Amino acid sequence: GLAAAGVEMAAARLMEPSAEWQWPADGRTREVSFGGARLFITITDEAGRFDINEVDGEVLDSLLRPFGGSADAVTQWIDRNGPFLDPTELAHALGLPPSALQSFAPYLTVHGGDGRINPLVAPREALLMLPGANPAEVDAASILRERGAGAADVARTLGSVDKWLTERTGPAYR
Repeated sequence: GLAAAGVEMAAARLMEPSAEWQWPADGRTREVSFGGARLFITITDEAGRFDINEVDGEVLDSLLRPFGGSADAVTQWIDRNGPFLDPTELAHALGLPPSALQSFAPYLTVHGGDGRINPLVAPREALLMLPGANPAEVDAASILRERGAGAADVARTLGSVDKWLTERTGPAYR
């Protein structure tokens, strides 16, 4: 149906060789007409989310502290059960109801790769969740990003959190 067409269109635009027609996985919503219907398509790069199987313990502690969780609890769960297959498993691992982490879920993945996040595709909120994040740096990085700066330039602006940043993109998208 239309949903499948939207997914196919998004994949085609991600892989489009011509930069003029390519859609970056930047979280912007694009409106397109297809088969007489309007589709709203948003593509995000999983490299802009925290991979709960790979993220640094200090970052994980910072992320989970508001929920009463810890990196140690997550590590123990992974040791007993294997890596998370879906971010929704995190609530179960922490002994919380699934709805407890619902507001936090958009910033989590199990397909992020190396445990660091890409500042070109990470939401502002995710960057602010990093331990020691400086809001002024995050705002300056957001401005650079809007102006089309590269990952290295944006990362240099985020000196307070640069050890948790990567220039890697993909290979997974939503």
